[in-house]
Amino acid sequence: MAHASVASLYRKKYQAMQKGVIGISIYSFWSYPLTNSTVDLDATWRCKDFFFGWILDPLVFGDYPQVMKKNVGSRLPPFTEVQSELIKGSLDFIGINHYYSLYVNDRPLETGVRDYSADMSVSLRGSRIDPPSSQVKKTPSVFYKRSRQFLAKNAVSRD
Repeated sequence: MAHASVASLYRKKYQAMQKGVIGISIYSFWSYPLTNSTVDLDATWRCKDFFFGWILDPLVFGDYPQVMKKNVGSRLPPFTEVQSELIKGSLDFIGINHYYSLYVNDRPLETGVRDYSADMSVSLRGSRIDPPSSQVKKTPSVFYKRSRQFLAKNAVSRD
């Protein structure tokens, strides 16, 4: 909500004069399914909802991704209608800091101790011999079409 408040203040008092834009930069991994199975493809979308959607969906759409609301349950505070309208559209661009991608496969949703990783209900790997599935090779622009996006940082490991 702090982002929405500052964005509103900037747009009302300063943007016309300064001609600036409002953005956010996030650090995130990109994810590919470990296999072409339906459960791994679904897990990859779920992973993207947790990595990107947790931060970006409220700013673009006014609410968290449905899978987050379902898996996290009452531990994820809901937005009121007023809050949702304030935060929705409170950015002009998205910056993404990306260093490497992960391979994802499905993991059952645990019923014990729950945290961010358990709620995501995926297993993550940093490498894989087989090439990644082409079925989920989509950039964040697929999800956040109305926002300009910039790759703010990118790097490759030199082992």
